[in-house]
Amino acid sequence: MRTHKKHACAVITAVTAALSLCISCSGGVNPISPSLTDESVSFPDHAVAFGFTPFPYAYTAEAVSNVQYVMSNSTTIYAFHLDNPVPWEECYRGTAFPAWKQNEWNTMKSSVPAGRDVYLALIPAKTDRRTIAYPVGPDASTPGVYPPEFAGPETNLNNPYVKWAYLQYAVRAVNHFGPRYLNLGIEMSLLSLTHSNEWTNFADLYIYTYTNLKALFPQLQIGFSCGLQDLMNARVAAQVKPLVEMSDYLGISFYPYASSYGEHYGSPPLGPPPGQWLNPLAWLRTFTTRPVAICETGYTTKNVSVSGSGYAFNFSGNGQLQRDYLHDLFAIAIRDGYKFIINFEAADYDRLNIPANDFSLTWQNVGVFDSNMTPKPAWSTVTNFTAHFKTN
Repeated sequence: MRTHKKHACAVITAVTAALSLCISCSGGVNPISPSLTDESVSFPDHAVAFGFTPFPYAYTAEAVSNVQYVMSNSTTIYAFHLDNPVPWEECYRGTAFPAWKQNEWNTMKSSVPAGRDVYLALIPAKTDRRTIAYPVGPDASTPGVYPPEFAGPETNLNNPYVKWAYLQYAVRAVNHFGPRYLNLGIEMSLLSLTHSNEWTNFADLYIYTYTNLKALFPQLQIGFSCGLQDLMNARVAAQVKPLVEMSDYLGISFYPYASSYGEHYGSPPLGPPPGQWLNPLAWLRTFTTRPVAICETGYTTKNVSVSGSGYAFNFSGNGQLQRDYLHDLFAIAIRDGYKFIINFEAADYDRLNIPANDFSLTWQNVGVFDSNMTPKPAWSTVTNFTAHFKTN
């Protein structure tokens, strides 16, 4: 899903970077004992990677360290989302990033264990998926300035200067992080769902960037991601399909408990569990034969209500439903040969004290640990899955 979560990610990424020196000095905290198993999942030889993003559950060095420990010891792929802002000016001119942004990238890269695969997600747009992403400023709290060549409608993602700068941004990101999988557009199906007449703006940018990157990095697996519920809108499916078929994989974002959010934007309802996730995942395999990657997902273990101007949503979930969802997702991923699965967060972030009705509450409790790093029932399913495929 999109909007408010992405802003929270940008804020917490900055906090993570700021706390990195404390972590490196402390040596980390190792409280997790992945001793539980779920014997009801069986595994063939096909490896499906599993990971989290480094989203901490509190603004403390201990929280960052605990999440990094889980990622280092209980996952098989590292996931990084590079959301707004984008260093447009620096990429367009070929100049160095501001020190704070370069340090942030260095900190992120240093957390990845040697030999671990990386999934890297980029986006050229703001959270509306229409307008050009905010530019990086001289420091994390100061707004940046777009290159003058970007003048024109903010929705011109296919401006030739924007396309050139985005390609340079992607090249720098690939050279720095060395990902196996690259996402060039996080949840861009929202653009088709809400402003279908502007889809070609992103499509032009994507084709240009994809084609040039493949020439430079032929082994790099490149795709973009869509909300699964968005894709189940027939018009959206038809519009994005050509781009899906030219990609190396289709990225999927899926939070099945939040069906009413998708319905608000015109996506079909998902119904109650377990059909809530089983039916969309079955439909997905009929939509394309391209490889699938679950780029972000999760299931809330607490009921949550959020409301604002023009919307009011009630999302339901509990620990057993989370475990059932992940159990079924893992089985389907193995059966259908998914590339990887990213559960968006490792631990709940109740301790961030998100204000009432803030939309970030939607994902607050999709971790497989609570905000005290106590394992939930789904943790046993995760550890059994990752232990089978873990090689480094």
